[in-house]
Amino acid sequence: MQGEFSAKINALVDQLTWLRTYIEAGIDFVDEEIDLLADGQVIEKLNIFMNDLDKTLDQAQQGYLLKECELCSSANRMWENQAYSIT
Repeated sequence: MQGEFSAKINALVDQLTWLRTYIEAGIDFVDEEIDLLADGQVIEKLNIFMNDLDKTLDQAQQGYLLKECELCSSANRMWENQAYSIT
């Protein structure tokens, strides 16, 4: 799972890097005849990035909750084993 999550994070970094460089190019070459920021591509890519980020954050939250459940379950088993050994 770690490799899969890292791949998702790397994909997000790549998307954000593309957005940053595209926007910077639009700012740096504002005198050019082509308006890079008006073609809608930035908004489309930004929406895709935000959706991917939301999905990744949801997955990370689910993973965290599963880990917490595992810890609670382990602690409960340890407590039950101690309770049985005392009686």
